[in-house]
Amino acid sequence: SDNGSNNFSIGTATIAAGDYFVLARSGNSAINGGFTADYVYSNFSLNNGTDQIVLSFNTTELLRLDYSSAGFSAAGRSMELTATPMTDASYSLTDSGFTYGLGDIGTPGAAGSFTPPAAVPLPAAAWLFGSGLAGLIGIGRKRSKAK
Repeated sequence: SDNGSNNFSIGTATIAAGDYFVLARSGNSAINGGFTADYVYSNFSLNNGTDQIVLSFNTTELLRLDYSSAGFSAAGRSMELTATPMTDASYSLTDSGFTYGLGDIGTPGAAGSFTPPAAVPLPAAAWLFGSGLAGLIGIGRKRSKAK
């Protein structure tokens, strides 16, 4: 969800330790930038300027990213989790060497430039899911959130 009226729910999803779960507005890799989505959502969009991504389970907030256009300097470029604990300052633009598909920058469904610490903060599924969400945000595309 976000702080506004945008939200959607994923019924059941199992994410194994070390795996990624990629959300997308389109499952067609010919138009979504060239990646394979694990879950396709609709009726949900992110603003390019300022918005939030909030991952919740029932009414418990697990992960939040509040962003503004100041943190996104290039269209088609993703953010990734680059530090722990997970705060807004824990995210950075994905290294420009990580290109995929039609030239976007990111690592959907794979590890980016950040190597997590040996002990993954609990809950592990939220951390992995959040890493995937962070990689989905790009100025050129409106990407995912979950509730």
